[in-house]
Amino acid sequence: MEWIDVNEMLPIREGHYLVAYRTDDCSGVSAYDYDGQDWLLDGEPLFCKSFFIEVNYWMPLPPLPDVLQPIQFTEAPNEQKGSEATNE
Repeated sequence: MEWIDVNEMLPIREGHYLVAYRTDDCSGVSAYDYDGQDWLLDGEPLFCKSFFIEVNYWMPLPPLPDVLQPIQFTEAPNEQKGSEATNE
């Protein structure tokens, strides 16, 4: 994956993205949300913050490693077993 300049292209769909940003004090890399129009930090557009943050580059987040993939349950837990155990 390569960095994409925000002046050349923005994400085409909402989601979580890896971004390279600049502030008044420093620059860094973080994961931000994109809502189709604005970059979001803590659910609010960056321009709503009391400090300067400018996203300069972005890229899609890579997939999670296999060991961190969400667990898929094959059957729902049996609630009756739990209630029977408490009634004994």
